[in-house]
Amino acid sequence: MATVFPRDAGVSTPEADEAKKIYDEARRVVSTYETVPSPSGTLQDYCRHPSGWCITLPIMVSSMVAEQHFEARGTDVLLVTMPKSGTTWIKALLYAAAHRTDDTSSSILRQLASHNSHQLVPFLEAQVYTKDQIPDLSSLPAPRLFATHIPAESLPPSVVASGCKVVYLCRDPKDCFVSLWHFMNNTC
Repeated sequence: MATVFPRDAGVSTPEADEAKKIYDEARRVVSTYETVPSPSGTLQDYCRHPSGWCITLPIMVSSMVAEQHFEARGTDVLLVTMPKSGTTWIKALLYAAAHRTDDTSSSILRQLASHNSHQLVPFLEAQVYTKDQIPDLSSLPAPRLFATHIPAESLPPSVVASGCKVVYLCRDPKDCFVSLWHFMNNTC
């Protein structure tokens, strides 16, 4: 089944107000970080995390909120990759492997054919913790599959504490850089 995170856009509740305060505080902290020009020179500047990695302000804010509020379970699987290292392809393989049984192989193929792999294995910092919301992930069935480009030192502490599985995909950094350069220059 495709992962869907319900969003209550525009509804003011105590939980929504508290989430907004958490995001505003994260924005305040990130605004103190050093900024660096984007690699392509046409997108917004990047924020440099104190541990050295860089990303755009909205993603940095979401990363900080995820680090504080994501509670990993022992049955979770977290795909950790650098950008442009084959993440989309690996997400599809991970989804198929995690949901593979003899009686559901045709169901998996239907899911993969009808959904983008980013819907099936969402990014913590770009899809789950966004839009000033902190979703309740407790009702998602095991195994919960998530992906991230967040470096290991900035992952939520619950990832280590829970003993969840972490799939780390690396690619030659030069190849990632060349792929990212082409991606940034062809889509901007």
